Amino acid sequence: MTNIIIDLLSHDLSLYHQADGIIVNSREFSTCNGFVVAKEALTNLSNQIKAQGKFAILCIDRVIEEHDLTHLISYLDGVMSLFDYFIYSDMAVYGYFREHHQLEKLIFDGKTLIASSYDLAYYRRQAITCFLTNELSFAEIKEIASKERFAFTVYGYHQIFYSRRELLDLYQTFQHQQETLGKQLLSLKEELREEYYKIYQGEHGTFIYTPYIYMMFEEIKELRDSLIMIRINGLFLKEESMINVLNCYHRLLHKDAVTTAEIKQINPHTGAGFLPNKSILLKDRPLPRKRQVEKK
Repeated sequence: MTNIIIDLLSHDLSLYHQADGIIVNSREFSTCNGFVVAKEALTNLSNQIKAQGKFAILCIDRVIEEHDLTHLISYLDGVMSLFDYFIYSDMAVYGYFREHHQLEKLIFDGKTLIASSYDLAYYRRQAITCFLTNELSFAEIKEIASKERFAFTVYGYHQIFYSRRELLDLYQTFQHQQETLGKQLLSLKEELREEYYKIYQGEHGTFIYTPYIYMMFEEIKELRDSLIMIRINGLFLKEESMINVLNCYHRLLHKDAVTTAEIKQINPHTGAGFLPNKSILLKDRPLPRKRQVEKK
């Protein structure tokens, strides 16, 4: 069974009735530059989510530095019992849950790091679910799906760069400009490419996102048996449109009539949720033969 999980974009949980799980982005420890929730409000919110029969998932995917560790431990002590799952990317979070024998609550989102069935199997042996990277061709994704199960982000802008530094402010300083560029969504164009990437400097650093919405839709039918969860991420998108997107994925998984053309009408600026060509990231290769040791 494939579960639909979606990032929360407001406090109105009634809009998300077709989702199986709700992702709450932590104000303190997520990289989300959209709707986030402070620790003080998490108890009430998680109770509401569970009361509707849904998974409550907390996203804490920020890079953790040494000076953050005391705060992180105190934070996790207060929220671990509130949520069914935690999306993470930093080993400090892994270490905390391993110490508390709760690794089955973790969902690892390593962006481009999880790119083979070997990676997925390594985490599965520890009862951890993983997001497979989108930076693979569909043929490569199917190859991995024939061996392992995984989570996959099927809709949304993808974060392709993250730095804890305030890079836009540094750029303005270099240009001898006084105007701050922080906390506003801007466009970034490479010299040799036509696309305009989204760039945002927020409280936790600087982020660059794909120039279009990654979307995998009808291809899901071929991966259904391997998808544990599919994630819909509405960052920088209107909540009303995301509820319509959720409806399309719900109908697809329940084998109701719905087409790619229909979902593209909601947000036309979409592209494939995977690479058109084979990736250099895929590490699924034949295992090397064991070296024969001659007996003396």
